[in-house]
Amino acid sequence: MATFGDIERAFADLYPYRWAIGAAVLVFIAAALAFAYWRGWHLVAWRYRKPLGIISVPLLALTIWLGWSLGAPLFTNVSVDEAFPYAATATVPDGMEREDIEQIFSGMAMVDSPVIETMPAPAAIDAGAALASDEADAEDALAVITPIRRAALEQAMAMAMDASEADTMDEAATMTGEAVAMIEEVIAESEMTAQPATPPGQQSSEVQAVAQGNFKDADAFHRGSGNATIYRTPDGAHLLRLENLEVTNGPALRVILSTHPDPERSEQVKQEGYIDLGDLKGNRGNQNYPIPTGADISNHKSVVIYCYPFAVVFSVATLEN
Repeated sequence: MATFGDIERAFADLYPYRWAIGAAVLVFIAAALAFAYWRGWHLVAWRYRKPLGIISVPLLALTIWLGWSLGAPLFTNVSVDEAFPYAATATVPDGMEREDIEQIFSGMAMVDSPVIETMPAPAAIDAGAALASDEADAEDALAVITPIRRAALEQAMAMAMDASEADTMDEAATMTGEAVAMIEEVIAESEMTAQPATPPGQQSSEVQAVAQGNFKDADAFHRGSGNATIYRTPDGAHLLRLENLEVTNGPALRVILSTHPDPERSEQVKQEGYIDLGDLKGNRGNQNYPIPTGADISNHKSVVIYCYPFAVVFSVATLEN
């Protein structure tokens, strides 16, 4: 099947004209049938209809099945939109939507500066919960939040929401980082008011983005765009997140972590150490792919959308730490 992939690449420049070519083929077939009818070949075919039917019907069925299985994905799109998993348990404050939380969590994970902090005092935690819920019975917890601190928290939340509408990922990460810093400052000031409940030096882990890349076109026929990010969870597990993905659809597409930084052919994609993360869930949208436990992420240099039947690369995202 790899030979068919080579042929496919050779005709890659014709892909933008696929609809016109398809129409031309149909016109040619219609003209050929009309010519055969004009010459009376249909009478000969009718005379030998039984042997011709025995041969042609199975061949026609096989051709239609292969054509639909291999060609239909090129003319269809499958959208899969999965939520960023680490926002699933977040409490959504008034005035925000679940999508806003997902954007904030994703942006916070992209901030590459490490954060090590002590566990907030119970009063500070209760104050933060009271700010989100704004319940009447939380007045005691709000005692440690002065009007100035409350205004700072509201400003930080507004900045975090604005980050979801930023033009670039870098701008979103910067805005989110500033919002996080403002919230940390308020919590730190509140801790000075409340008595600490945990020993000094206690640390908390966070989800971090450890590698990121942007998908690009493999050629004029196989096109791709979007972001690929590998996250490390607090328990040491890794997850591949594809965002704003849009890649040419095809048969049996797979998601591959390759040790080659920019593979173009099958042998480069599958060089020693590659990891197959399974079927591509959809050629459009936002998707999550768990990475097997024990994988050394530092050895993997790219994310590849790869067609197994034809051994063809559809799109590559070179990863950078």
